[in-house]
Amino acid sequence: SVDEEIHSKYPHEWGAKVVIHWQNGAKDVLQSAFPKGDPENPLTEQDFINKFRELVPLEDVQKEKILNELMQLETIQVQQLINTIHPVQQASSQTARKII
Repeated sequence: SVDEEIHSKYPHEWGAKVVIHWQNGAKDVLQSAFPKGDPENPLTEQDFINKFRELVPLEDVQKEKILNELMQLETIQVQQLINTIHPVQQASSQTARKII
């Protein structure tokens, strides 16, 4: 349902409200004026790291290599990051073919 208080603040705010009703009758309300990750409510570096680790479907070792380079993005060559994300396998002389 639409929360009138939140709705009345749009477009200056575009918040959300979650109400959790527990079996014991208790109730928790979580509310935010701006979604996490928006300029008004930015992700912290740790938020980014946690989200990356949770959502990227790679082996932990590969995730950590990529994450390490992402955290140094301002000082590394982009090609280095690309190679880490998608390593190029060197073709052996037996499998390499010349295309004519």
